[in-house]
Amino acid sequence: MKGFYNKGGSMMTQLNNRFLLNDDYYKKVFNKFPEAVIILDREKIIECNKLALNLFEYSNKYKLVGKNFYDLIYYDEKIDESTTKAFEKIIKDKRNFRWLLKKANENSFLAEISFVKESGNLLNVFIRDVSKESEMFNLLTQKEEEYINFFRHNNAIMLLIDPQNNKIVDANISACKYYGYSKSELLKLKTEDINVLSKENLNKEIKKVKSGKKRAYGLKTKLSNGEIRDVKAFIEPIKINDKVLLHTIVNDVTEELDIKRKYKFLTDNDSLTKLYNKDFFINELDKKIKKNEKVSILLIDIDGFSKINDNLGHIVGDLILKEISIRLKEYDDVFDVISRFGGDEFILLYESTNIRKIFEISKRILDLFNKPFIIDTHHIYLSASIGLSLYPYHGLNSSFLIKNAETAMYKAKDCKEDKIKLYDKNFNSELWEQFTIENKLRNSIENDELYIKYQPVVSTKTGKVIGAEALLRWESEEMGFIPPDKFIPIAESSGMIYKIGNWVLKNACIQNRKWIDQGFKPIFMAVNISSKQLEQLDFPDIVINILKETKLSSEFLELEITESVCAKNFDRIIINLNKLKKLGIKISMDDFGTGYSSLNKLKELNINKLKIDKSFIMDIKKIENIKIITAIISMAKSLGVDIVAEGVETNEHLHFLKDKMCDMLQGYFFSKPVSETTFEKLLSKKYI
Repeated sequence: MKGFYNKGGSMMTQLNNRFLLNDDYYKKVFNKFPEAVIILDREKIIECNKLALNLFEYSNKYKLVGKNFYDLIYYDEKIDESTTKAFEKIIKDKRNFRWLLKKANENSFLAEISFVKESGNLLNVFIRDVSKESEMFNLLTQKEEEYINFFRHNNAIMLLIDPQNNKIVDANISACKYYGYSKSELLKLKTEDINVLSKENLNKEIKKVKSGKKRAYGLKTKLSNGEIRDVKAFIEPIKINDKVLLHTIVNDVTEELDIKRKYKFLTDNDSLTKLYNKDFFINELDKKIKKNEKVSILLIDIDGFSKINDNLGHIVGDLILKEISIRLKEYDDVFDVISRFGGDEFILLYESTNIRKIFEISKRILDLFNKPFIIDTHHIYLSASIGLSLYPYHGLNSSFLIKNAETAMYKAKDCKEDKIKLYDKNFNSELWEQFTIENKLRNSIENDELYIKYQPVVSTKTGKVIGAEALLRWESEEMGFIPPDKFIPIAESSGMIYKIGNWVLKNACIQNRKWIDQGFKPIFMAVNISSKQLEQLDFPDIVINILKETKLSSEFLELEITESVCAKNFDRIIINLNKLKKLGIKISMDDFGTGYSSLNKLKELNINKLKIDKSFIMDIKKIENIKIITAIISMAKSLGVDIVAEGVETNEHLHFLKDKMCDMLQGYFFSKPVSETTFEKLLSKKYI
């Protein structure tokens, strides 16, 4: 017989998965549930709570778990293809139904059953014994005197209602106690006085009862003290003295619904941030797709969040994630769903594919990160990257839409300023190239594929080589030569820059020490340092250890930074730079004039040297560039800072910079970056 599940692999929702993985907290909630619950995978029972065991009178759960659901149906009931079709419709319509089930001892009982469909093939089945209620309604067909006696002395909360005017015409002792009224007070009331349903909606419900379409409904009822309670009302029309009245049994389900709400919250929400979780988001997105509604998704990733956990600990990291969720909730009325997708990723569902609107709201989300996150004494500045994808343009199912939003998000992370990216199909080929480079780069040191070339720095006055800049190169065995501007950003985003940066620093110091030992006049060795390296708490210690190990004096080491150090974590970088300067290490700012720095920050950095970016030198005939170069040199002189000009390639460049009293020069006019042996020949010359 065909089952009432669709075919397909079994998938568990987060909550059921936690149960099967022995999550103690979930088990407590599951076993405290006020109804008997069994969990089915296809038709097979895979789990049950304590109330289910009690209801079916099994001594332990392993006698119930493993059975087919149909094994619980009383054998007098007919089970055929029409039964399973009826089940399928009940599940789809989310309706309750009544069925004769059997206990372990084969005795039957009337059960009210409801199915709650989970993802995949899982199904929660809620079962309630309604045999007593059925007995009560059977009494309605007996003599009026017996019924009235039964009504007045029953422990159940019972009311008699006149459907013509909705007046309460009788109430038993239990009803008076429950509502907090005397009988005379209660009989003065109408149903709308004790029900929170509007009169119009209440009348609709009563009409359904009269027509036989409905005999039970859930509503909120109001007690005499104003307290609102959740109840389920069971209603049956009866005749007393030839008048049709509504016999009503009121069952308080407040605690039951509270537990159900908590149960649902656990299923749908992230335990840390209380935002919706990944499963809930995907289910909601799938619903939109099924209805063919145009929607967009925004995938947010916090830049450099792993460093927060590494440096300040996971407790601080969790507090920041909570604060981010609070800020995102400010936009509850804008987004259909705001969800924590996992780790430091958040995903939002927006009911529009209007590009202008999407970018506007994305910018407002990024603005949430402008304000520092204050945790104890820490003022933490963060940034985020957002990837966007639109249904149906970037995918026809949730998997593709999320994957493409993630691709766009990684593209945004690669950008310094444009931190919002809409998915583009060309991103996939770029992402694959980046993935391949990252994979090969991981083993580049062990495979001996990295090497350093050295470009001389020349004194403007003497023409002698007074320094060298160490420039990293990579020749991959499989991919060939990879330009630095391709692999260095990947090294930074992947975290490999720490290992690679330390390798360059150590090998450059070793080489400089060798030249000194060979009798060459000592020169400074300039090594480029990433802002990520400078942000490390122990970076000064790393440099000290390398100098000790290579036996190079600190006066012959120069660290080159870029203006990007002014963008974030500036206070931490200043502390590290001051420690390094106290050791006698000189600090040089590379590519000056192209980045973030202001005069105030330049003063705080207290650098020794400015390197004018080669873009200004290359186009020296432009009046604007001449003015910029003149201004930079003048400013440097007033600050007592040396000036180096990069990109010197012609006699014209040389004479112009000499006239402007530039201190040092570097460029192809003197030499391209060369190997250590070729560089030794340059050191041997009196001048170049």
